[in-house]
Amino acid sequence: MSRYPVMYIIDGQRYFLHAVAHQQSLRFQDKTPEMIVIGITTDNKKRRQWLYPQRETFMAFLAQELVPWVDKNYRTSEERLYFGWEMAGGLVPDLVSSHPALFQAIFMASPSHINHQRIERIEQYLQKPTHQHFIYATLAEVETWSTAGMSDLQQAVTSAKNASVNLQYHLLAHQDHYTTPLLTIDNGLLSYYSDYGPLRFYSLQEFEDFGGLPALQKHYAKRGKRYGVSKNIHDDTKHYLLNQALKENNLPLFQILEESFDGFVEHYYKREFWFERIANAYLALGESEKAIEVLQAGIRKLPDAHSLYAALGKLHSQSANTERAVENYKKAIELTTADIKLQQTYQNELSRLAREK
Repeated sequence: MSRYPVMYIIDGQRYFLHAVAHQQSLRFQDKTPEMIVIGITTDNKKRRQWLYPQRETFMAFLAQELVPWVDKNYRTSEERLYFGWEMAGGLVPDLVSSHPALFQAIFMASPSHINHQRIERIEQYLQKPTHQHFIYATLAEVETWSTAGMSDLQQAVTSAKNASVNLQYHLLAHQDHYTTPLLTIDNGLLSYYSDYGPLRFYSLQEFEDFGGLPALQKHYAKRGKRYGVSKNIHDDTKHYLLNQALKENNLPLFQILEESFDGFVEHYYKREFWFERIANAYLALGESEKAIEVLQAGIRKLPDAHSLYAALGKLHSQSANTERAVENYKKAIELTTADIKLQQTYQNELSRLAREK
């Protein structure tokens, strides 16, 4: 039974739907895992009380009431994320130091009210940290009233000289106090879950520098353990690698990869183009039997693909298996009803085979 990380959104009336939309816009490409989103509705008067004068009470509500209730009633994992804008972002030093086990990932958009008391509090905690935290923080360049506080927080984390807090702080050009939240949610999630999406290498040298197939298998085993998903190499990564090997004409590596990805070609590809391309690669390697297997796999997947029958007919013709060649060309002609010119091309091959008997 699957369990899910939970993202808590302060000012849910503004930002809840964006976090939900993120699930629909980025998750379908496996950029981030599926998660539960909890929105906490506020109003201007109450939020200012909750997030500053009454912040201890508000943090106790999160730690002792809301989070335990969500964990009890939903299939949650142990991973929790927090998003806060403005004063809710400024609350983060208190959250980390007072309730370090509550959130593992924290996103701060335009944080305000990061004062000396809060900096001293986080500095004291960082002397003996008890948990790991990922913090993604942003300010618009125009938010000069908050830059000193964020600089102090960054300095406190840097000076601690330990790896318990990974703080990524970005000044955003062409943004303002009200546009930072959406970028913070999107980029923060992508950064925190940078190991979740399928890996892609844009050159075989990049793949080799990464560590090749052993390193790739280790990466996905670690990913699977963290997120409770398959430990196998992602299908998209397999496709990217096979395609890159073909683009660079590294056929020996292509063969090693394709054979390592047992059953992948028939499972993944949905266009005859790929079956033909992969079969041609095996032909270039002198592996005609393997090329036949690939084309037959394509026909099982795409039984109406006339080009695959024609390719198989050509291959059998080249190996002097006239009977099988004729059989496949006839099937190609049968399936080619809309293209008279192509149908005639296949008929010419049949005629040639008949003359050569």
